[in-house]
Amino acid sequence: MKEKILKAALKLYSSKPPQNVTTKEIARAAGVSVGLIFHYFHSKNELERELVSHFMEKHSLQTERLDEFVRENLRFAKENPGIFRFLQYVFEKEKYADSDLAIKVYEDGLKKLKTMLGGDERKATLLMAMIDGLAMYAFLLDLDVEEFSDSILETLGFGGENR
Repeated sequence: MKEKILKAALKLYSSKPPQNVTTKEIARAAGVSVGLIFHYFHSKNELERELVSHFMEKHSLQTERLDEFVRENLRFAKENPGIFRFLQYVFEKEKYADSDLAIKVYEDGLKKLKTMLGGDERKATLLMAMIDGLAMYAFLLDLDVEEFSDSILETLGFGGENR
């Protein structure tokens, strides 16, 4: 049941402004009562935090190739632009709540990318920023972000055979 609630919530949070999503809508979309939502999640904020963790776990790319990582993330951003808006919404709320959720997500991503980039933390941070920025543009401008894969790899010094 919890999985069903999370799936319905993610669909809603990524299809409209996240601040406009209500627990009543989530309950209706999941086919459950609002009370059941609060049985699993003690607050709407807890539901949102758990949804971020759930999303990151379910959509973590299992690749060690940099070119695949870039291409798959940009493809995902193109196909799901509202997800990144939702993540930004939760991270901003969590920052002012003095939470470490965004830092944990950042550090997990950084660790994976540093491995792919031979330990280069600056390039890993730059890559994360480029993908996140393009994801926001995909949402705001309906930009075909997949076109930027080669440019990102070349900017990081991984063009041609160096991937």
